Amino acid sequence: MDIDNILSTRLEELQQKFPTRFSKSIYVLKAVHDNVPTGWKERLIEARRKGNGQRVILIPYNIEGLHWIGILLKFETDRKIELAQLMDPVEYSDFSPEKLGNELKEIYPDTLLRWTYVEKHRDVQQSASITIKNLLKAAEEVQLTYERGTDTCSIDLKDENWQAALTTMKILFKELSSLNMQELFTLIEEADKVVYLIKDKNIILFFGITGSGKSTTIHFLAGSQMERVIVNRFNHISPVNIRNSDLKKVTTSPFAQSETRYITAVTVNFKDVGAFTDGSIILCDNPGFGNTHRAEFDIANAIGIVRAVKGCRSVKPVVLISYGNIANRCCDVKELAHAVGEPMPRIKDHIETFFYIFTKFPDDEKGKIHELLRDINCELTEEEKSDTNFRIVLKDMLHKTRRSALALNPIKDQPGEILDELAESLSISHPDEAFEFYIAK
Repeated sequence: MDIDNILSTRLEELQQKFPTRFSKSIYVLKAVHDNVPTGWKERLIEARRKGNGQRVILIPYNIEGLHWIGILLKFETDRKIELAQLMDPVEYSDFSPEKLGNELKEIYPDTLLRWTYVEKHRDVQQSASITIKNLLKAAEEVQLTYERGTDTCSIDLKDENWQAALTTMKILFKELSSLNMQELFTLIEEADKVVYLIKDKNIILFFGITGSGKSTTIHFLAGSQMERVIVNRFNHISPVNIRNSDLKKVTTSPFAQSETRYITAVTVNFKDVGAFTDGSIILCDNPGFGNTHRAEFDIANAIGIVRAVKGCRSVKPVVLISYGNIANRCCDVKELAHAVGEPMPRIKDHIETFFYIFTKFPDDEKGKIHELLRDINCELTEEEKSDTNFRIVLKDMLHKTRRSALALNPIKDQPGEILDELAESLSISHPDEAFEFYIAK
């Protein structure tokens, strides 16, 4: 059976017949066969490049010739998978998805491949046709989560459209019931501990896409001795002599995944790290954007971070941009600008307080940061030009890197020099007005 063509044809037929049910982009990728060692990884990389923004990817997967399963990937953004579902239609199947799940996490580190209940049959020879049916049904349900919500459900109830209302409520319940409420409340409690630690204090709040080096930078600024080490064949700059006890909850990793679960505070005495400024400052590490763990973390941090910083005396926003962020044509910077704009909706009013640190740049590229940013600015698409927050941040980066840019080397640089420079930079003096609670997407 040519499952790829059949699935694509059926999808096109449904899109033409029911355009409102399939209004978002859906792509069918070529089937993966388990006897091709790199097939699954290749398809996952292809999924990242296929389309952009919110979209659904359908992938048939063949096991030992006869047994077919289906995998659905629901992308929330260009790079972030919101949902990864595995559908095995064979009753009493002994297939283990562990290998698929592990390879998925290598490319999308915070994504879990989840089993989902689907129509099943004892005859493995029926698995191809049932997989096609299951994938199309799942794609339609995902479309409903995009298009339908509580408002639509209310209208259906008022119109006594019971079947439509029931369908919507089932989908909403499925979305909500996947939350681990106990874990959610635990994370909020942990974030709340920081509220009292930083109340009426001056803080530096670090923003950055996951993997930009926030935790590494905080270790460096707090006085940890940094060395280059090899972790699982990856080069990594790691703290080897940690002097500040507040750093026990700040962990680093060479992988593009967030090690920080909730906002944490590290108090640094300026004199202890060779700075000339009097007193102390609190460095606040928060979970990376663009690759967070799960919905529980997003919700807890949407509450915890804003609640914490609203009680501060002042906030210095420090934005970390890695070489990879720039090489990605600033797609990561766009995502970061949106993420910063969520708790700080009037970003233009506070952009002058932003301080930029560039990380993981090769030595021969450190002097070209302004040039790289200028090239990106000259090549913006019409859509990017209309992206207000992104343009505000990019323009500010261009102005502040015109003469020089701070490209951090955690092994050779002196933390005191950078902290003195940060101490003299502008701060948000009324964080209770600048930061607002928001709904985590």
